[in-house]
Amino acid sequence: MATTRRDFIQLSVLAGAAGVALTPRPAVAGAEVGRASRPLTILVLGGTGLIGPPLVSYAVARGHQLTLFNRGKTNTDLFPELERIIGDRNDNLSALAAEVAKGRRWDVVIDNTASIPRWVEESAGLLKGSASLYLYTSSMSAYADTSTPGADETAPLGQISAEEIAKVTTNRDITDTNFGPLKALCERAAQAAFPGRSIVVRPGLIVGPGDYSDRFTYWPVRIHRGGEVLAPGNPTDPVQFIDCRDLGEWYVRLVEANAVGVYNGVGPASPMSVAEMLHGIRATTGGEVSFTWVDAGFLKQHEVAEWAELTVWVPPAGEYAGFATASIARAKAAGLTFRPLAATAVDTLAYWSSLPEERRAQPRAGGPAHPGGAAVHLAVVRRTIADERGVGPREPPAGAGDFRRRHLHVFEVDGQRLVDWRRLGGGRAERPGSGRGMGPVELRPAPPRHGNVQPRAAVRSEPALADPGRAAGRAVRRMDDERHRPERLGDAVHGARHRERERRGARDERNAQGGWEISRCRRQCRRGFGRRHLAQLHLS
Repeated sequence: MATTRRDFIQLSVLAGAAGVALTPRPAVAGAEVGRASRPLTILVLGGTGLIGPPLVSYAVARGHQLTLFNRGKTNTDLFPELERIIGDRNDNLSALAAEVAKGRRWDVVIDNTASIPRWVEESAGLLKGSASLYLYTSSMSAYADTSTPGADETAPLGQISAEEIAKVTTNRDITDTNFGPLKALCERAAQAAFPGRSIVVRPGLIVGPGDYSDRFTYWPVRIHRGGEVLAPGNPTDPVQFIDCRDLGEWYVRLVEANAVGVYNGVGPASPMSVAEMLHGIRATTGGEVSFTWVDAGFLKQHEVAEWAELTVWVPPAGEYAGFATASIARAKAAGLTFRPLAATAVDTLAYWSSLPEERRAQPRAGGPAHPGGAAVHLAVVRRTIADERGVGPREPPAGAGDFRRRHLHVFEVDGQRLVDWRRLGGGRAERPGSGRGMGPVELRPAPPRHGNVQPRAAVRSEPALADPGRAAGRAVRRMDDERHRPERLGDAVHGARHRERERRGARDERNAQGGWEISRCRRQCRRGFGRRHLAQLHLS
């Protein structure tokens, strides 16, 4: 059965408090962690889910003294050397209350697990006289509106009625509709109990080793498997996420600095497109991988769900126009740092590979929940194009070559022949911006001419021909020309851009310096085309 959006929200909520067996991980791989200037006593509400293990490991390495409060049911083998108070935030705070009654104090409370306002009201209310600082983990979903790109922490928060709040008693009552407003109320409860002494962090998608919901995991696993990978939307669509280790370690630095305030806790450090993410993951594998980009409207029409089936990505339009472009300037100023995407991808894949086979056979997100995964959707994409566009794909005539039979699809639409140009990449993964294999699935006429040069491997629209192999052959030859002889196009663009300048140089035979400049310009044009592989010509 496919994962519904409601199921996905519940998995996201539970990911912080539940998970499969983990082993303690070093806070910073291959690096020594310096000791804090002043050791703190820290009470962690949770500590064994997704953010908890790297947070606790890093805090211990920094020399802090930690106490964990949780139910004692998740990853019980973690941190046996630490003090643990057993209880349940839903209905049993008695053990924690007993410690407070004894006069127990902590410098900091870190709350990673609450999504119900009552939980924060009770825990923060109980601890407000026994701790100096309270850090609450909220969510980017707390914002009322994500339609504004680049919004910062001052954006309005979601609202929810008292009647709706009363209906939420456990995490199972949380839905995609009430999750964000409930988080906003939790923030207010923490700030009310600790006025001027609270830190609120609003993470986005939290990924990395230990992710119980498989939210990001789908992409490293799928790309590592190789072959043709369905890639969602436009290659330039933005994405945001944060490694759980970057987030947990930053929490420790925030409380060490007593950096009260509200922060968007998401990454990466600079804007990233979905194409950059996929090709960055691709760079960590050694197999043959190609990406087939499918338009967001087409995916929606055929009920392929963003975020749940094609994870990390949400089309940046309408109410989600700013979903993956939140400002993190304040967080970076407060010391948030990011490990490379490659490290996250490799470690996530290693974590996934360590899970039992029966667990890996039942991924909780990413791709349709049936054999074949996204490959089934690729088949649907091609079949639907054939159904909706008319005649459907035609194979080149026998003898046209194995490459053309596998990688060149020609369609007839309204009396015109169109090459399905995303197939001209030769089945090979290209870097972002290269132009090959980067186009949407839709068939369309050629992009506008650049100067006097016609893009060689773009879609060609020409009158229907009696011999369907002729247009196919020409398209393949054009592609081969582009791949192996970029200097020819460099010369052509040099002529288009600088023809008049060259005429002047030819007329003025005495200006030897001018002739040298022309030759240098021609060489630069060639090198530029060799480096970029005609990216500007291909992407329309």
